[in-house]
Formats: sequence, structure tokens, C-alpha cells
Amino acid sequence: MKKISIILCQIVFLLGFTVSANSTVIIDPLVGWTGSFDWDDGLGQIDGIEFGSDIDWNITVGSDSVMTLVTVADQFVPGDEFALYLDGFEVPWTSTTTLGTGHFQGQYDNLFLSSGTHTLTLFVTALAMDTGGVPFLGGAAEASFSAVSNPVPEPGTVLLMGIGLLGLVGYNRRRGAHRKE
Repeated sequence: MKKISIILCQIVFLLGFTVSANSTVIIDPLVGWTGSFDWDDGLGQIDGIEFGSDIDWNITVGSDSVMTLVTVADQFVPGDEFALYLDGFEVPWTSTTTLGTGHFQGQYDNLFLSSGTHTLTLFVTALAMDTGGVPFLGGAAEASFSAVSNPVPEPGTVLLMGIGLLGLVGYNRRRGAHRKE
């Protein structure tokens, strides 16, 4: 019994150290995600989401879908800017603005997601400066990923509706022909 306890303790101990230090935040496709992220190493990939050790987001969709809106907004000292990456490739913002306070805001409209799991990552591309012109190496900002919707295949929908209407017309004609007999 003592041997089994020792072996179990060793297994638990070893499994405890196999977990990665960095993990991902899962985005629920039906709800989306909104929260903060931070960095403290200057330019490059962010260092944490919600002040934790997660460094990117994952989303899994069952079919081709569209995330209608992705926004990233600088929160504290104006001057920080960000880039959005999807599955390791930069996705240029649909629009970027500098709010009246000087804070950067990036927006991407209608981000297409093919069926499967995708990784979204943010990189810091510009740093805010203090009054002496020295960059702040750290900061925090906010990100928002909208819920995902399945795009409606309009041409296919119209075709199916037309076939359905033709079927109803044919059914009514056949039914009318049987009544005359």
C-alpha cells in the first residue's frame, strides 16, 4: 500500500510540472469575449490576458463563420498601438483611429473564420512615451471579440426558395387536375 501511495505521489508531482506556463483563453463563439490584456517587455507579443499568464485566444467554430467585430483600444497612457494576428498571420485593421484623448483604437470588421480552431494574438507595435521621450515598456489595454455568426449563403437560399415555390406550384396543378376528373 505504501508503494502505491509513493507511486501515485510521484505521478501527481510529475504531471503537475508538465502543464505549460502559458496557455490560451477560450472565446465562446456564441458570446464573444471582452477584457483587458497587458505587456511589460516593450514591443512584441503581449504578456498576459486579464493580468494572467495567458498570451493568446483560441476560438473553435463548427462551420465557416464570421466574427463581426474585433476591437482593441489603448487604455492608459496615449501612444501604444497594436497589431492583430490570426493563426500566425497579421490581419490589417479595417480602421484605426486615435480617439480625442490620443488613445489608439483598432477595429476589424467581419473577420472570416473557416471551420476549425483558430488562434488570435496581439502584438504591441508602438509604445507610449513619458514626458522625457522615454518609452514606457509596459501597459494595459482592452480587447473585444464579438460573437460569431454563420454567414447566410444568399445565392443558395434564393435557389432553394425558387425550387420550393416551383414544387408548390406543381403540387397545386396536379391537385387541381385530379379535382376536375
